[in-house]
Amino acid sequence: AQAAAVERAVVAWFHLEAGDEERLAKITTGALKHLKWLARKWETRTIVLHSFAHLAETTAAPASARTFMEEAAARLLTAGYTVHTTAFGHTHRLELAIPGPSLAKVFKSF
Repeated sequence: AQAAAVERAVVAWFHLEAGDEERLAKITTGALKHLKWLARKWETRTIVLHSFAHLAETTAAPASARTFMEEAAARLLTAGYTVHTTAFGHTHRLELAIPGPSLAKVFKSF
């Protein structure tokens, strides 16, 4: 695996739960609006998408999470953002330095 450094970016950790497949288009649109809003607040055009599975009782099929990531990345690229994605389905070692203002760590459910 190759290490990469990305600076001044919005880093989105996303997880899809069972049942999200039926609402994937709506979830994707909502997430993109939120990510663009955060990017404007931080005055950046760089977004990192990272898929993970948290300890929820149910998770969506991996194919749905991959579809979300690919669709979100494509739409962000079309809108003029620089997009980075972590390798799907792999274990990662991520080092983050997060500034202190209240928008540094945001949770959003769609």
